[in-house]
Amino acid sequence: MANEVNRIPTVLVDHAIYLGNSRLIGTGEVTLPSISPQTASVEGAGIGGSLDVPVLGHFDSMSLEIAFRTVELDAAELMKPVAHDLVIRGSQQSYDGAGGTLKTEPVVVYVRGMLKGNDQGKFKAGESVDGKVELEVLRIKMVKAGKELYEVDKLNGIYTVLGTDYTASVRSDLGI
Repeated sequence: MANEVNRIPTVLVDHAIYLGNSRLIGTGEVTLPSISPQTASVEGAGIGGSLDVPVLGHFDSMSLEIAFRTVELDAAELMKPVAHDLVIRGSQQSYDGAGGTLKTEPVVVYVRGMLKGNDQGKFKAGESVDGKVELEVLRIKMVKAGKELYEVDKLNGIYTVLGTDYTASVRSDLGI
């Protein structure tokens, strides 16, 4: 957008969840993982006490949860004990104050994960089932309007934010 100052982000219009980028498995509610670096406590000469510093490229367990309103055959695929590649495509709306219009742009989350839990939900006449699938996230990447915001790939030692690869030197040090 030409004048970002007048753009006001407003809402996620809608989203869809795909298995392998092509097979729609639903429009369930998605709870993205918290991304928390592992830390090491450092203390000693020249440090007034102790401090926890992030360990470059190491992260605590990350879970992604998908809540499905109904029983879905394709969602059962996520119960297989293999890594699953999901693509969560969203359309994010903003208000363009300069033009007085609403505009949308894509937000895409790429996830590779394995089954961590499956809450089957409940059966009650006239209500949604509300089953939940939880995946342990091995890799996550978020892209907005074609620009990569971040990527964390725990098994390949990749940690990038806004185009900067913070673990390139670590991989180089290890001969990877």
